[in-house]
Amino acid sequence: MRRSVLIAVLLLFSFAFWGGRSLRESSESRYGETAREMIETGEWMVPQLHGHRHLTKPPLAYWAIAGGMKVFGVNAWGARLPLAFLFAGTTACVFLIATGMGFGRYEALGASIVFATSGFSSIASFVLTTDPFLTFLVAAGMAALWTYWKSRCQWCLLAFWLSFGVAFMAKGPPAWLHLIPVAAIFLRRGERPAPLRTWLGVPLMVGAGLWWFLWMIARDASLLEYFVKGEVVNRILTTEHERNNSPLEYAAILLLGPFPWVFLWKDAFLRVKSFLAARRARTAGPLPLWLVFCLIWLLVPLAIFVFAKSRMPLYMLPLFLPLSLLLGKLLGRSVERFVTGAAPRRRLVAATLCAWLGVLLFARATPDTIGSGKVFRDDARALAPAFGKDDEGRKVFWLMTGPYHGISFYLNRTVHDPGLDHVEDLETLDPAERFGSLYLIKTKLLKRLDSRAMPYTVLGASESVSLIRLDGEAPRS
Repeated sequence: MRRSVLIAVLLLFSFAFWGGRSLRESSESRYGETAREMIETGEWMVPQLHGHRHLTKPPLAYWAIAGGMKVFGVNAWGARLPLAFLFAGTTACVFLIATGMGFGRYEALGASIVFATSGFSSIASFVLTTDPFLTFLVAAGMAALWTYWKSRCQWCLLAFWLSFGVAFMAKGPPAWLHLIPVAAIFLRRGERPAPLRTWLGVPLMVGAGLWWFLWMIARDASLLEYFVKGEVVNRILTTEHERNNSPLEYAAILLLGPFPWVFLWKDAFLRVKSFLAARRARTAGPLPLWLVFCLIWLLVPLAIFVFAKSRMPLYMLPLFLPLSLLLGKLLGRSVERFVTGAAPRRRLVAATLCAWLGVLLFARATPDTIGSGKVFRDDARALAPAFGKDDEGRKVFWLMTGPYHGISFYLNRTVHDPGLDHVEDLETLDPAERFGSLYLIKTKLLKRLDSRAMPYTVLGASESVSLIRLDGEAPRS
């Protein structure tokens, strides 16, 4: 009964305030706006951003985000709806992986609790990027794999291959980094699980993962170089994408990200120390298969992330799967004491856990004025009344500004980005388009138009951005 209450609390926690926080620049609003433009244009195969092709990621995540907005509208609740299901699903998959690895029921529940309530994984799972999608699909694949190794269910084996194929459609090549521990298990000496032999498996994974890339390359052969060099080689070997955070961030996330379960690191350290002492005395037995698997799963991708030049904190989210399993194994005894212990102790632990869940829910619904990343929801609300009925068919351009994806998203209107970085660039537009369009420009940059004696009318303004129309007429033919 008490275990069921814990599961119910985790389920409710997964769906609480999933859209309470506005989309922030630049990643969240970029994903939201790309999905919104899919709905607006009806172009579901070729993602677009501000009217241009946007192929940095496959379209799977955009499809899911657009589906959420079809249900709840163009807002954070709609855009983040898939994340709530992914978070609940990932938490369940952690439990299934642990069960397949031979954990006891309290240890498996402990692993799920660690993933769901750790500070980093809980907050990062509701950031609108491809990482929560990748994390769920990798977890689903690993759950199917370990269930197959436990039960020899052939459908689970196919689900493993399919999950990793679909994971490639979520984030591309990083998805298959998580196959490294699977391969390593069969290369080691000693205990090995059942082989993954099936004629349909690899073709299923490759087909599910690569079909969109092959379709795009068939339409435009130049995309082969873009996908391989621009999105793989350059991300690993160059700082072209300007995401070169310090690798020390990864160390901090690894050590402090599991808060409040960081106290388990002490137990982990003591067990490592004991094992090394036994090795020196030649009395240590072989490491369990599940432990070797989790260590490879955690450490090898982490080493690759540290080596790569493109580094982002959210890349660590899938690695909280093996980390939760390692720490959950240590937490299992505490979970059992909570479920079977005396009432006063249970009430104290429950109150502490609920207080921490309250902190996490506040972080999930953080007010727009707190935290990093600009929020443009209020700017869009201030600008929306400036669009009249006569402006329905007009194009809107960024002028020496942005592009700010959040304004486009919350205006529910595509703001095109033709590269108008200077006043002189207006001359590149056809006169009919130049004077028949509207422009979004930072209010403080209006003086540049004044200095060029370029007449304009301000139709509306927010705290930082103005909507203008250039005064004049296109020459008549």
